[in-house]
Amino acid sequence: GGDYYMAGYYLGQFAQRFASSPKAEDALFLSAMCSVANSPESSLDQNETDLAINDLQQFIYRFPNSRLIDSCNRIMDRLRFKLELKEFNAVKVYSRTSGYRAAVSSALTFMEDYPMSVFKEEVSFILVTNSYLLSKNSVAKKKRQRIAETFERYNTFVAEFPESKYLNLLSNYYSQLEDLKAEIEKGENEKYN
Repeated sequence: GGDYYMAGYYLGQFAQRFASSPKAEDALFLSAMCSVANSPESSLDQNETDLAINDLQQFIYRFPNSRLIDSCNRIMDRLRFKLELKEFNAVKVYSRTSGYRAAVSSALTFMEDYPMSVFKEEVSFILVTNSYLLSKNSVAKKKRQRIAETFERYNTFVAEFPESKYLNLLSNYYSQLEDLKAEIEKGENEKYN
């Protein structure tokens, strides 16, 4: 790791100091590659990955006509996917360990950050499931609203993934919530009559 930091630093310095040198472009690219080499696997802290993406963007900004632009874009896609994978795994962990509200909120954040994600179906499933569990386990005054939100999320899921392997399970949740909603409404009617 340390060797890449030093090499990246010196290459970056060279590119700055000899900005007009024909070698400046290669030096800056190699400096960015050192940052890429420092980017850890997706389970670890991703500060280095953010830095590497930033260095590649700086390179593209400085040398927009470089023959290396395609490489930079491909590498940035790979680095961004690593960030996406880390977030996806975090959503799964929240779903297993942190309570329904945290799981719902991490799933919503993920879908905002990565609307085109390959993990979208999986995350949507986690969202609907935890939304259902949250509805069931809510205090009475929050149940109605949470059931309504779950119905909405369920309908979005069905529209987006009509062939999903999760549909049976989710439609089972849906009908359980319909029963729960009917009970709540019955109870309210009895109160007011």
